[in-house]
Amino acid sequence: GRFSLWGGQVTGGWEELHPPEFLKAKWRMSDWPEGHFSSVRILLHERGNGEGCKLELHQEGVPADRVKDVERQWRERFFDAIKISFGYGSVAGARPF
Repeated sequence: GRFSLWGGQVTGGWEELHPPEFLKAKWRMSDWPEGHFSSVRILLHERGNGEGCKLELHQEGVPADRVKDVERQWRERFFDAIKISFGYGSVAGARPF
């Protein structure tokens, strides 16, 4: 299925869904060149009974001049929102795209 986030600033479509372990999507921001999509893979790893999970995010194909902005958007709009909503979480071990 297709998705649109933050008033159309991000659009894309799911390519593979293997819940709860793996999700893959085509993903783009509205100000990217027409038709340019990146590939986003989200992997979830169970940490053990009552320990939650580890989320790995991999994104390839982001236009070079937009990498810093995309990193910021993930941090502020996704990971920080999880921390605020649920009161926990970290971005430990996060690496640049």
